[in-house]
Amino acid sequence: GITVTVDTCGFAPYENFRRILPYVDTFLYDIKTMDNDVHKKYMGMGNEQILKNLEYISGKGARIYIRIPVVREVNGSIEDMGAIIDYLKEKQIRVANVNLLPYHNTGSGKYEKLGLTYQGADLHAPSNDEMEQFVTLFKEAGFHNVKIGG
Repeated sequence: GITVTVDTCGFAPYENFRRILPYVDTFLYDIKTMDNDVHKKYMGMGNEQILKNLEYISGKGARIYIRIPVVREVNGSIEDMGAIIDYLKEKQIRVANVNLLPYHNTGSGKYEKLGLTYQGADLHAPSNDEMEQFVTLFKEAGFHNVKIGG
């Protein structure tokens, strides 16, 4: 009788997803970029395992909200969004919702207080017009529950 939602980047051993799947109602699943080299550069690891886990839970019928943190310099182009759309369609990922999350640096001020350098100073959110273009791309590709924010 308890609703369980898991918010994940998907980087975990396959076995973990296999074990929890029967107990999870919804996965909030991040896709950052389809480009493995870009993923390694900005996230510190490749995306192979992340994508395989997504394919697994989708194949088992999981309810999935795809969440895409959108950063202009990382994945904020029509081509980048198109690659994500192509992947979702090719792999027949069961997508309940798509949430496009514009980049923000809200926590950047905390780094200075901790004596650290904020590594994202050169990163930016796409414009509102660009975000609306991404929404349109997803809707035109057949994803009907698409929104900016999450």
